[in-house]
Amino acid sequence: MKAIGLKPNEYLQKLRIQKACDLLENGSLSFETIAHQVGYEDVSACRKAFNRITGLTPSAFRQRFSALSPAPTPVDDSSIN
Repeated sequence: MKAIGLKPNEYLQKLRIQKACDLLENGSLSFETIAHQVGYEDVSACRKAFNRITGLTPSAFRQRFSALSPAPTPVDDSSIN
């Protein structure tokens, strides 16, 4: 792990949180379910690690990056001239 500059535990946390990001982006599972799927028994610990690594809460991440989120409504600027 020296090659990537992370301790083994830090590396494992980053892998788990990346998988959690993928699941949040591409599905509708609850964060509790996702936390268990990526290997956390303690959802609170997963939430803290997620926030520390991504800088976002899981719900804010899902809102910003989810493929299931509705696309922004286009602005009709045809009347502006």
